[in-house]
Amino acid sequence: MTWPKHGLERFKIKIARKFNMKPDMIVPKFRRRPTLDDLGCLLDGRNVSNKEIERFLAEYFGKKGLTEAILRIQLKT
Repeated sequence: MTWPKHGLERFKIKIARKFNMKPDMIVPKFRRRPTLDDLGCLLDGRNVSNKEIERFLAEYFGKKGLTEAILRIQLKT
């Protein structure tokens, strides 16, 4: 994957609220093709707040080493 000179990239991650799973659970769903942004979707229970989702994404991108490239995390509800 070639990165532009500025080193910033956009990630779109779908957040799907599921009612048939545990209410406080967050499950990552990965893409089929392995790329740098392999996280494709987050499945969450009905009692998960937006702050918990932001915290999960910050931890995930921190483990991947991509926190320097993130300027903003915006959740659309």
